[in-house]
Amino acid sequence: MSDTLDNISIAKIRDLNFAGVKTLGEDLVVTSKIDHLNIFKEPCRINGIVVFLCTSGSVSCNVNLRPYVLTKGDLLINFSSSTIQAITDVPFEASAVLVSNAYLNKLSMDLGQRMKFYIDIRENAIIHLSEQDREDICDVINLIYNCADDEREGSDAVVDGLIQLLGKMIVRAAQADAKKDGIARKPIRAEQIFERFMEIVTSYKGTQRNTAFYANAMGFTPNYLSNMVKLCSGRSAAEWINESTISEAKVMLRYSGLSVQQISVALNFTSQSAFGKFFKQHVGINPNHFRRGWGRTDD
Repeated sequence: MSDTLDNISIAKIRDLNFAGVKTLGEDLVVTSKIDHLNIFKEPCRINGIVVFLCTSGSVSCNVNLRPYVLTKGDLLINFSSSTIQAITDVPFEASAVLVSNAYLNKLSMDLGQRMKFYIDIRENAIIHLSEQDREDICDVINLIYNCADDEREGSDAVVDGLIQLLGKMIVRAAQADAKKDGIARKPIRAEQIFERFMEIVTSYKGTQRNTAFYANAMGFTPNYLSNMVKLCSGRSAAEWINESTISEAKVMLRYSGLSVQQISVALNFTSQSAFGKFFKQHVGINPNHFRRGWGRTDD
């Protein structure tokens, strides 16, 4: 077992030359039909946002240690900050698109929609599509696939437009669930602040747990940051920070070869005891018990 998770980039997937997979530089990977996930059998982080649509059979996977089973018409979204592992041996077929964060920024995807979408997907990585949405999204992925290696002038702009269309269609599907729950739209300013806040929290991977640290990094007071995060997400800044730390700790306990003491140091706790107390407060059991639950023990 390695001490660090594998990070899978678009360049790495491109270099593996999988049959039926097309790439566009280091910005895009697309396949209109895939029936294996061997590259993801070990836990990893993918350097981009993954859109994975199950078109037949079923797929079992873990996202941030949460188990999911996708069946026909289920769409999985995985962010670059999330860990993912495919654990299925059941026959399936799927379409998939992997887009780099830099590419999404270049396309200036609608910020307000992305934030609501991000919050929903953090809670549940799967969107259950209607039959019409499934057909439409399949059609768009097929078009992206057909255009990905088109050398005619203007093809790159066509792919850009199709990616934007795909994003809007996925957001629309996610919003349909939100409307059922009567969730009101949040102010754009709060969404902008929340996005930047989550980017910084993600970049520190659980090693900074003080709201004031992030407020200072963004040029806000802690109260203002907390209010904006709460307004946008319904959860406090501290809750998001603690979730990031616990998520990182769980992944390290489950997948790394580090001892609990080494993990407490890596996560910037003052001592193993402080880490254990924090972990038990949020998870309900201590780190060693959590690790043993996965069939591992510390030296």
